Amino acid sequence: MKKALIVLLLFLAACGQQADTVKIGVIVPLTGVVSYIGVEVQEGVLLAQEEINAQGGIDGKLLEIRFEDGKGDSPTTVTSFHNLMATFSPDVVIEASAALAVTPLAQEAQIPMLATVSSSSQVASQGDQIFRLFTNADSDSPVIAGYAVDTLGFKKIAILYVDELFGHSYRDVFTRIVKEKGGEVVVVEAITYTEWDYSTQLLKVKQAQPDALYIIGIENQITNAMDQMDVLDILDIPLLAVGTIATPNGVAAMTKHETQAFTSAFCLDAMPGDYIGKFMTKYEKFPGFFSTFGYDSVMLIKDAVSRRGTGHQGIRDGLATVQDFESTVGTVSVDAQGEMAFPMCPKQVSEKGILNLVSGNYYDLG
Repeated sequence: MKKALIVLLLFLAACGQQADTVKIGVIVPLTGVVSYIGVEVQEGVLLAQEEINAQGGIDGKLLEIRFEDGKGDSPTTVTSFHNLMATFSPDVVIEASAALAVTPLAQEAQIPMLATVSSSSQVASQGDQIFRLFTNADSDSPVIAGYAVDTLGFKKIAILYVDELFGHSYRDVFTRIVKEKGGEVVVVEAITYTEWDYSTQLLKVKQAQPDALYIIGIENQITNAMDQMDVLDILDIPLLAVGTIATPNGVAAMTKHETQAFTSAFCLDAMPGDYIGKFMTKYEKFPGFFSTFGYDSVMLIKDAVSRRGTGHQGIRDGLATVQDFESTVGTVSVDAQGEMAFPMCPKQVSEKGILNLVSGNYYDLG
């Protein structure tokens, strides 16, 4: 009897301890070729955790966060997910490494997962436990494709894309929209995260004589392509790019080469000032493109818990009912597929800054 009482007390104590925290498992690439993306996401996550816990947590429950290094590849990401389940038992998972490798596992385990830094079209449709907060090809590519053909008048467009799911999805949607609007994709060339000589691909672009070149990649791939285009004397080809170029480094690249690029990015004309101030105080630098999504992912979970409570079901239901949430990238509402949707607008990146081509305002870089 005494032994049974002790076991019961230990169980109740454990339950009480669990109720005092919200446990978030985060899978990001902290090493490997895309580690800088994971580091940026981690910075945003930690800033949000610090901010929430300093305010007493979520309804008195502090955030407890465990990071796993997914290295950006599927096998390691799967191992990271299993490690989290076995050693941490998270209430919710933020995934920013190789989402499609683990969405079936999260769905089977009935644990809510918020994917970010994943643009593949299939992510959020993997099940009712899966959500995604990030730009994606289906909502993003049509913006720049439509602007390129309808407004800029480009009819023959070349594509340089990263040979990953991200690049494939943007390539395919962009190509479809251009064709639907009467345009033509004249050449399609792949690049990778590990090879930095694009001269062969760019020479094929030059030979095709396109009206514009659409570059799908992360920031340093786009700026690297610009450097090599300069060497090949083809920077006179108008540039289109994904939104990773709408950054201070992107502006610096345009200044360096005295050129401009058209992109699609958040419709906001400025990040919230308090977010920028807190980030710069903590890290002494401007927030990176991916940091915002780490921060907002945690803040969306805070919103979900505040409205629907803790535990897998409460957090899942909270994420499934997000409406008009004010984030650092705009007003977010979830759709029926689990996409955390926010407005995207065409923008122009030049030495003058980042111009919103809808509002006519330059983005405030802080």
